Amino acid sequence: MNAPNTALSDSGSVRPKASATPIPFAIAGIGQAAPAPRAASATLDAELGLPAGTVARVSGRAERRFVTEHESPDDLQRTAANQALNQAGIGIDDIDCLISASATARQALPFNAAHVCRVLGARPGISAFDIDMTCLSALRALETAAALLPRYPNILIVSCEIASAGLDWRDPHSAALFGDGAAAMVVRASDRGGLLAARFAVFPEGYEYCAIPGCGYHRPPSRHLGDYAPLGRFRMDGRRLYQLTARVLPGFLRAVLEEAGLTLADLDWVVPHQASPGALDHMRRRLGIPARKLVDIFQDYGNQVAASLPNALFHLLRHRPVQSGDRVLLIGTSAGLGLGALIWELP
Repeated sequence: MNAPNTALSDSGSVRPKASATPIPFAIAGIGQAAPAPRAASATLDAELGLPAGTVARVSGRAERRFVTEHESPDDLQRTAANQALNQAGIGIDDIDCLISASATARQALPFNAAHVCRVLGARPGISAFDIDMTCLSALRALETAAALLPRYPNILIVSCEIASAGLDWRDPHSAALFGDGAAAMVVRASDRGGLLAARFAVFPEGYEYCAIPGCGYHRPPSRHLGDYAPLGRFRMDGRRLYQLTARVLPGFLRAVLEEAGLTLADLDWVVPHQASPGALDHMRRRLGIPARKLVDIFQDYGNQVAASLPNALFHLLRHRPVQSGDRVLLIGTSAGLGLGALIWELP
């Protein structure tokens, strides 16, 4: 890889300049929402008949955030969207395009963005569509939104995930990792910063490693005899998923860095999908990412599926000392097995 050029940052220090021409965009507003912490690990141990401390050990969390029957998932996405809109200084009527970026839709039909428009009170005739790449949905939506500018000047991305609806507590090693929540972003054009690189890839040998086998044409409820509930629950082969990810992730990351003309050392922040404590630790150690650069909110929120990445980005932008010109790597995995990464230079 050629040595990057250099340019003065806003602070006046010399820093390497990416060789890629940025696709300019800004996140003008960002928001998130999650239920209050509940479902303590000790309580789950007792309910599942497990030795004390089992759920906390396998999940790395003392408690998790799940909606109850008295809470509405729509309130989560409404709260997250309103936060993002308020920060951007606009209302829902100013949104030109809405992208629903979630793996857990309200129902099979119609497409989920239609429901999100209804929940948020979007104006009739607004452009809206879904992106579902499971845990990478919001990341793919962010790349798509950047490409749609300036045709749609204000784009709202909403991810709302109720992972608790499909968990199988007979396998606490995977079920205990998840949490419910929502996140939203307002994307608009900018004359500074932008998308330096984007890459997505699928390794279909991992198709069966994370799955909900029912609810589609392969095993439709209308043709199933007996109890359908097991086909609607999440299944994960963690060992095989880890092995495949460990094999393909380093080369994938090298490719996206080469596209941007950068090295890992040139990045100011790394925002990963909050898959599991093991996945975050593996990324930190295997890729040599300093802990101070990596955003880890897993202990507080768990794996919120597609809402995880934008929620982690929310915490970076709100609670870390970011500045104009900082380069942020957003990276993650999804069922499939999918990989995705964006390198964003802050405006």
